[in-house]
Amino acid sequence: QRARRALGSRTNARTMQGTRMVTVLLSVTVLHCHRCVLAGDFNIKPADAPYELLTTGSLPADHPHMPPLPPPNGDTWTPTMPKVLDSAYVIGTGSEPEFTNLATNKWGGTAFCETLDYIFLSSGDGWKVRAVRPLPSKEEVMIKGGCISYPIATEPSDHTMIWADLDLD
Repeated sequence: QRARRALGSRTNARTMQGTRMVTVLLSVTVLHCHRCVLAGDFNIKPADAPYELLTTGSLPADHPHMPPLPPPNGDTWTPTMPKVLDSAYVIGTGSEPEFTNLATNKWGGTAFCETLDYIFLSSGDGWKVRAVRPLPSKEEVMIKGGCISYPIATEPSDHTMIWADLDLD
């Protein structure tokens, strides 16, 4: 709660928290090897500030989710990445999947159907994406298929399995 007040909004706090975690992971990885793959459920959508930060390396100073400057309590950390990340799906197909998570909750309402899962590759390190798992569209699953929520027999989690076949130069 205190961090949220200091940063101005829940989104700013989330941007800083998620980015700081990935920045630390990347900093350690870059110190010990030159190539890295980060994959999993990042709980961010492609239009979110943390995604922009991961894939461009920084946020513009006037970005609405940029934490306030100067940082609170003398903290000198700024949201910048030591290494930009590329998405295997963007390289392999030209865009992120339409969705990787399809879920409803016990209170009902509209299903949550968004992209939250990624395979990120360290940019400029010789990664080649040979293939990625083809994923269905929202229309194929929800409208034509009649599915309102995962898991189902062919998708045993609320997150769709993603994969990439990678090569290194």
